[in-house]
Amino acid sequence: MSASGVYETITIGPNQSEPCAASWVSSMSIRQSPITLDGVSTIRYVVNFTPSGTEASYMVGVWVGHRGSCYSITFLSLNPSARDANIDVADQAIASFRFGSS
Repeated sequence: MSASGVYETITIGPNQSEPCAASWVSSMSIRQSPITLDGVSTIRYVVNFTPSGTEASYMVGVWVGHRGSCYSITFLSLNPSARDANIDVADQAIASFRFGSS
């Protein structure tokens, strides 16, 4: 991925406990704001993920439980300027997301 790139991921896993977001999300979050994901209220996190001994990454993401599953939608960048330049696109993608009918 280039320095200006953004990598989007959507993962669905079992929701074994609330909240769906890993503990590092809120501890490394620099901003949080309410957002709705297909009618479900959640928090959009802007994160500087800088764990010791690994490469830093910068992301925008939401984590939400729905019908026994945990949904994660993240937009990962290699630098904060690429992340910040694409937050509007991330918000549009999040707003357009719909849960499956199963």
